[in-house]
Amino acid sequence: MNRKLTEKEIAFLMKLRKLMLEYNALLSTDGDCVYRCRI
Repeated sequence: MNRKLTEKEIAFLMKLRKLMLEYNALLSTDGDCVYRCRI
């Protein structure tokens, strides 16, 4: 996947990352556990 991301895609990814960070903080666990448990 070598194409450049569009502004919409970048905004979406940043929003998603922010949500994940808030979610992790909510659970008060490290990201690895969240990813392992949820995916």
